Amino acid sequence: MTGITEATFPTILLLLGVAVILLVLRVRHSWKSALVAIVLAAAIAGIDAVVIGPTEQLEARLQELREGFVDADFDRISQYLAADRNELRETAAAALDLVEISPALRIRDFSATIEPGDQVAIVEFRANGPVSGRAQAGSAMMGFGGRHVVTRWKTRWILEQDQWVLDQVTRLNPLNGQEMDTLAVE
Repeated sequence: MTGITEATFPTILLLLGVAVILLVLRVRHSWKSALVAIVLAAAIAGIDAVVIGPTEQLEARLQELREGFVDADFDRISQYLAADRNELRETAAAALDLVEISPALRIRDFSATIEPGDQVAIVEFRANGPVSGRAQAGSAMMGFGGRHVVTRWKTRWILEQDQWVLDQVTRLNPLNGQEMDTLAVE
C-alpha cells in the first residue's frame, strides 16, 4: 500500500505551481488561496520528513544489512533474517567465508512493492562495488583478488514483530534478469 508519504514530491510541486499561478494572475483575493497552497505544501513536506513509510523502512533495513556484510558481523546480519530461515543464515555465513565486501559497495536501483495486507514486500535492487575473495585453501575464491562487481537481487521481506526481516533471496543476472546461483563468482 502506498501512503501519502510515498509520493509527496509531485503533490508539493502541484501546490507550489498553483500558488505561483494564483500570484501571477493577481485575481482578487488569490493571494489568500496562494498562501493556503503554500502552507499545505509546507505541511506535507513536514509530515513527509517525520513519517517513515514501509518503503523507507525497507531501504533502511537493507542498508543496515549491507553494513553487517561490510563489517563481516554475522550476529548483526542474523538480526535481519527471518527466524525460521536457517538456509539464509547458512548462505550468509558461506558468503562471509568467501568474500570481503568493501564499504564502497553501494545499493542502487532500489524498488519495493508492498503486497496487499502490508505483511510482505518484494524488494529489488543492484549492489555494485569492490569485493575481494578471502584466501582460503580449497576455496572456489582462492586467488580471486579485489574487483568491482555488479549484482542484481530480488528479495522477499516479511513483517515479524513490527520489523521487516529477509525471508527469501534470489540473485539475478544483471544483464538478462535470469536467476543465478547466489554465491556464483561472475
